[in-house]
Amino acid sequence: MKNKDVDLSKLVTLNTPQVITGYKQFTQPIQADKFIKTGGTDNQLLLANGSTSDIGDFIPKYQPHAMGQLIIEPNNDIHNQGIRIMKNKNNWDSFVLTGCNAEPTDRDRLVAPLPTPPVENAIKQTLTHGMYESFA
Repeated sequence: MKNKDVDLSKLVTLNTPQVITGYKQFTQPIQADKFIKTGGTDNQLLLANGSTSDIGDFIPKYQPHAMGQLIIEPNNDIHNQGIRIMKNKNNWDSFVLTGCNAEPTDRDRLVAPLPTPPVENAIKQTLTHGMYESFA
């Protein structure tokens, strides 16, 4: 057999860096340490169709989140006594657990509650004021 010079310009090789400027179809999965979109920024996600989306636009729209109200009725179960969940004002799609378990000596990975939130105090004051007004 004779040695022939093979034109590698139309092939993808494993041992040389290459830039593919045209269309190339792969029939097997592509594995890489990273995929870099030319002209992309640190705040963009590369989507499957080749377009990009800003992280701030993508997460609130497509990340699963619950809408509505969560009510936990305290009972004898230590895991839900004194539990408080508040909305995070910096990200309206998330909630923050502000406290759980009023007994600080319990060492079961539950945290002692924070002081009563201002909104809760305002509700209590309004209810109390309304109650006393009804007696007048």
